[in-house]
Amino acid sequence: RLSKMKKYDYIIAGSGLAGLSLAFYINANPILKTKKILIVDKSQKTKNDRTWCFWANKPTAFDEIVIHEWEKAHFFGVDYNKHAALSPFKYKMIRGIDFYNFTKKILHQNPNIEWVTGEITSIQDTDNGGLVTVENTVYHADWVFNSTFDIKQFQKKSTQYFYQLQHFKGWVIEAENDCFDTEEMHLMDFRTAQYNNARFFYVLPFNKRKALIEYTIFSDTLLEQETYDVFLKKYIGETLGIQNYTIEETEYGIIPMTNHPFKKTQGQHILNIGTIGGHAKSSTGYAFYNVQQVVQQITHNLANNKYPLSNAPLFDKRFMVYDTLMLHILQYEGELIKPIFTKLFKHNKIQTVFDFLNESTSFWQELKIFYSLPHMPFWRAIFSVYFYQPIKNLFAKS
Repeated sequence: RLSKMKKYDYIIAGSGLAGLSLAFYINANPILKTKKILIVDKSQKTKNDRTWCFWANKPTAFDEIVIHEWEKAHFFGVDYNKHAALSPFKYKMIRGIDFYNFTKKILHQNPNIEWVTGEITSIQDTDNGGLVTVENTVYHADWVFNSTFDIKQFQKKSTQYFYQLQHFKGWVIEAENDCFDTEEMHLMDFRTAQYNNARFFYVLPFNKRKALIEYTIFSDTLLEQETYDVFLKKYIGETLGIQNYTIEETEYGIIPMTNHPFKKTQGQHILNIGTIGGHAKSSTGYAFYNVQQVVQQITHNLANNKYPLSNAPLFDKRFMVYDTLMLHILQYEGELIKPIFTKLFKHNKIQTVFDFLNESTSFWQELKIFYSLPHMPFWRAIFSVYFYQPIKNLFAKS
């Protein structure tokens, strides 16, 4: 019976980027700081399981744990490369373990926040709140914010939508000699075979000898781990010309990229956040910036006694259309991403590109951007989407 259960104001299911970010902002809000909160996860987050990169043109709440930031970028496309100063933006990197340790240290100081480690077996909506079952114990709250997502559950559920994976493997290497410019990162280096997909590298230098080298692929199937290694070795040795180095860390990740509408709610009192809430941009996989925008709005709404998802700052319908066209090209003509991005960076300021990917450009700016790109892939995508994946499907209620 609910009357016998320990009652919370909020339960946050999942202590990853979205869950801990939401808890962080709630804890920082003087109106919400006294709320009873339970944070549940099967992991205590003691390992560096991922890295987040994002661009920002103003200070963020997590600048203290930015491991490195770059003020310049170098793009490599089809017979074209471009050095670009990013100002007023900076490209920032945060390691997962640093984010977990930073947020948990602050949150553990609040006695109103409790923690449970265990497998979540069910999340259920009721007339007077949400129930979260962790193994054999049931917890009750007015609101449940669910950020639990299993990439294994990501599968094609409809022929009306596109389903791609962004999968990547990265090595943190240390070279024997100085070979990196610490102020400039390689943003989308396409100097690698495409194999009918979109494939590129990032180079994120920490100092003159140490950098994260990441091999990224957009496709609907994964590679064997050894295959990623082959391409990493080839790129480092042949393209970067680095022969003597040691591998200090390895990271691997998979991000879903789809225009299938993720459910924002699971009933009246259960709200999805993070990847499961559709907060990773479907055409790029970037999530850090989007998640911060959403959970800050949720915090504002809670503090003002509004519905948590009121005035969500994302999901402008025209950008949903743009993302769908890009996903169509990724799925059927992935090898064209290389020339498309070459034109994008060649004919547009990188600051405008960042604004566009953050969905903060005007319609007229977007027309100019699309005019600068190869036209036929987009016309083919428009024709296909119009006749086979009707645009109205993109805006189905979820």
